[in-house]
Amino acid sequence: MSDSAAEAPKTFQPAKMIIPDQGNLISQDTVFLNKELQSFEKDYHFVFVNALHMYLRIPVNLYELYTTEFNTSLRVINFVLPGPLLVEDVHIPEGYIPPEPGWSRYLQGIPHEQWTGFKNWLLNSKWMAQTKNGDKILYGCEETAVAVRDPVKLQTMQIVGIKEFINISFFLPANITSKLYLNVKNGPPFHCVYVARNGPGGGEALELFKRLREN
Repeated sequence: MSDSAAEAPKTFQPAKMIIPDQGNLISQDTVFLNKELQSFEKDYHFVFVNALHMYLRIPVNLYELYTTEFNTSLRVINFVLPGPLLVEDVHIPEGYIPPEPGWSRYLQGIPHEQWTGFKNWLLNSKWMAQTKNGDKILYGCEETAVAVRDPVKLQTMQIVGIKEFINISFFLPANITSKLYLNVKNGPPFHCVYVARNGPGGGEALELFKRLREN
């Protein structure tokens, strides 16, 4: 795996992004689940990135973007769950086509030996998003690691054993003043809500946003 993922963050502008042909760098398969998910955990780390696509309106495949940028290979399993992982109440701005209901049913699996490189790249990437008023805001993302009872069994009303937990890494939008918070007390589906940050750097937000709008 390339060490490039540990370099300085790169800023992407979603509206201007085009992914070139990555040849044979990425391998993707799709698995529709109706019995259980836990057995796949021995080989794959479960990853949820669709919150980034929905809230930041990123129109490209993040896994393909990663393989292209670092010229590295990646195997991805697309798991389609029986039901959604999130409450799908994202407000879609005027002019954007709303996604089909069920967009949070899609969960990816990355082989454990390839997981760290992708994770480091995504956590160090920055995204220039735009509000409905045209203001530019620089976003990154944060990982929320959640241990949840097998969602496939829950969604299909099966009996779930007391130790039948799986781990999912949710990547959620964040900036210096706020972040998307995942409420894991009830669900799936889980509720998401933006919460304000407290701490160093928060007071600099207005000046930073002003400079971004001027660019």
